[in-house]
Amino acid sequence: MRVTTQMLNESARKAGLPLHDTSLLNYINKENGGNGLLDAISNKNGQNNGNVSRMQKYGYEKMEKTAGGLCQSAEALLAKENSLFDKAKESGDTKDVVKGIEDMVNAYNETLQALRKETGSINRLYLESLKSAVKENATALKNAGVTVASDGQLVIDKEKLSAADLETLEKAFGPSGDFTSKVSYVAGKVEDNAAANLASISNQYTSGGNAYTAAMLRRYDSRG
Repeated sequence: MRVTTQMLNESARKAGLPLHDTSLLNYINKENGGNGLLDAISNKNGQNNGNVSRMQKYGYEKMEKTAGGLCQSAEALLAKENSLFDKAKESGDTKDVVKGIEDMVNAYNETLQALRKETGSINRLYLESLKSAVKENATALKNAGVTVASDGQLVIDKEKLSAADLETLEKAFGPSGDFTSKVSYVAGKVEDNAAANLASISNQYTSGGNAYTAAMLRRYDSRG
């Protein structure tokens, strides 16, 4: 499931995040500090462009995938109808809620790692936004059995998470708190911006391929 702009804006309003609905490429064009991806693509010396672009392409493919997974796992915990929390209230069993939280934590850690591997101010912004959401909700997360490691990744105490009551779990990861809505919003931005970078790389490849083909045809014509 790809999170829509409407869903992201709704999460943003709930979360109170100052991020705006703007594309990565527009943001980059306004940056004074430059961006590792576009700097690599437009390297004036033309050295190692292909290798760098392939590495960036792989990195942003990974980022898009992990951020998309984080969006999905977060939205599963935020569902308003027939939600995991509603089902748990009816059955008295928190097993599915715990599984949903574990999925979100794993996706969060993967997205954090993907962001760290890429350069650029926009990626640092999203990285710090995710870490800030954790810091602001550290107490609620800890009560549910989730703490923060020294490298910023989330660590689950499975025994404590499984033993936590539904109210504690919902306050930390459900609609009654704001942690999951903040993470969902940022993850959606990360996913969309990764897609924008991939489109930029693809356009560069296409442009380069067309230029090469044209050059070869001119050489062929000149030889008769």
